[in-house]
Amino acid sequence: MSEARIDFGTPAACRGADVGQLSRLLCSAARGHATHAVISPDDAGVAPRLVEFSHVSSANGKVDLDFPAAELAGFPEAVHYEVPPPLTTRQIIASNLAGGRYGLGFQIPPLAAREVVPPGEAPLDAYTRVQATDGPAGRLDGVIVEMTSGALVALVVHHGHLFSRRQVAVPIALVTDYGDGISLSVTRESLDDAAREL
Repeated sequence: MSEARIDFGTPAACRGADVGQLSRLLCSAARGHATHAVISPDDAGVAPRLVEFSHVSSANGKVDLDFPAAELAGFPEAVHYEVPPPLTTRQIIASNLAGGRYGLGFQIPPLAAREVVPPGEAPLDAYTRVQATDGPAGRLDGVIVEMTSGALVALVVHHGHLFSRRQVAVPIALVTDYGDGISLSVTRESLDDAAREL
């Protein structure tokens, strides 16, 4: 059984060629397995890519992908941009009366970015909040994964109070829900006993 710690923001490489960083993981909410890695390329003009976790061959200080760098562009985009519907005449007139933002008398609505998350999967990233039964328990820094199966073994959580914050490995058995953040089945106090310090 080969376990590896994967932190969000870890550099990613395709067969040794640096391609960007791991920005988030998607996991099966029912099974607790990593299903996809979201790789954000170094080039800011290129959309992040949704790569099946089976392509992650190693994760010791770097996320290694088992395909050439040129193939990364062939994976689906992890973010879709939605163009808002065109303004109606009534909206344009109302904007003219309000002064408009662009000096043309109407406002151009911005593009809306939507993250791609397949049904039944939950996104995990550095912004994921971890909730104990009695309140916030910390934030997610990464995961510990069994690399051959993709099973999540533990969550790497930044836990504690202002002057005693530390990283701990929270066993995946304590997770009750991956909905809006991660919910745990223990209190903050008992989390200190259940988790091991990293």
